[in-house]
Amino acid sequence: MAVNSGISIKGVKQKNQSLILKLIATHPGMSRIDLAKATHLTKMTVSNIVSDLIAHNIIQEDETFCSAPQPSNGRTPTPLKLSSKAPKAIGVLIKRGLLQIILGDLAGNVLDSITVRPSTPLDAPELLFIILNGIDTLRSRNSVQLLGIGISSIGPLDVQRGMILNPPNFYDIHDYPIVDAVHQHTQLPTFLINDGNAGALSEKMYGIGKSIPNFLYVYIKHGIGSGLVLHGELYNGDRGQSGELGHSTINFAGPQCPCGNIGCLEMYANITNVRNFIRQQLSLYPDSHIQDPSVLSLVDIIDLANQNDSLAVSALNEYCNYLSHGILNVLNTLDISCVIMDYESNTPGTILEDLILRKIQPRIGPERFHSLQILRSQFRGHAPLIGSLALIADNVFHETLDIFA
Repeated sequence: MAVNSGISIKGVKQKNQSLILKLIATHPGMSRIDLAKATHLTKMTVSNIVSDLIAHNIIQEDETFCSAPQPSNGRTPTPLKLSSKAPKAIGVLIKRGLLQIILGDLAGNVLDSITVRPSTPLDAPELLFIILNGIDTLRSRNSVQLLGIGISSIGPLDVQRGMILNPPNFYDIHDYPIVDAVHQHTQLPTFLINDGNAGALSEKMYGIGKSIPNFLYVYIKHGIGSGLVLHGELYNGDRGQSGELGHSTINFAGPQCPCGNIGCLEMYANITNVRNFIRQQLSLYPDSHIQDPSVLSLVDIIDLANQNDSLAVSALNEYCNYLSHGILNVLNTLDISCVIMDYESNTPGTILEDLILRKIQPRIGPERFHSLQILRSQFRGHAPLIGSLALIADNVFHETLDIFA
């Protein structure tokens, strides 16, 4: 049964401070007048909060920010930004064959980074050693106040208990209390998030999802992850395990996936199947630049498709046949009309988004046909990494972490 409780004057002040700080961090260049309009707070209240944040070296005025010309009558509003002296955060990304440790600010800017690509499989102690060594190295190289550590990891996870559960094909690491292990060493507040959810959080706070209340974020790397933003907030589920789009069933008569499920999306939409398709079709496309499919990555195929290589387009179309099934299931279940796709590539273009849109639009009904959007992320495959910083920022903005402490 819910318990009703009021908010003290101090609580109201903290909530307003957090709101102002969030707007400044996620919308660079806002002035005091902009903040008053956005929050519906009085100009005096905004001015007092801004003065307090400046006094604590959390924000500063930004005279270099280029804004629209202002009328000559009256003072030109001064843009605000995070102070270079403001507390920072450490982010960690855990992927198969990739570990990244970064230092950044509440605006999602990376200030220093360490990348490790293990050449051999890791056990849990080795994984922890690399992460802690990276954190210690960043702390020794940067004399800054730290708010906490955010860990973005492949799942499934138990976010409430801070554990990596049993990710498929992840070196037999399972039921590992990563949050406790990192916290014990660093004595910093430490939080865990699914990498798909981390990407969605990045999009909502810093990316093209800022003004979109409901969207599905899809992350393509070695597998297919996802995250959901509903009513302007990240949807985590009960234990933080939402976002396993790649392990949703698209064929009930399909093979068993290493995750234990049957006919998972990743069993069909994967680089091995794409290479096999190219190998079978290679003789039919003599003008294609593809020679040896075995060395191609999904990034290579997307790049070639964006350059109008006909075989690459055909292969990517086959991949999107499967991917669109998984995406459509989510869109129909939740009645949302925006998908943000995040993946690495080296060439401009939206061939992947265009193919998915073409496959989904005729299957969602005429009333939603024109409102459906398949957008490409501005992070180009790095949203889950930035999400490890966004996780700390989100805790500050929701007052779980005290930036004044």
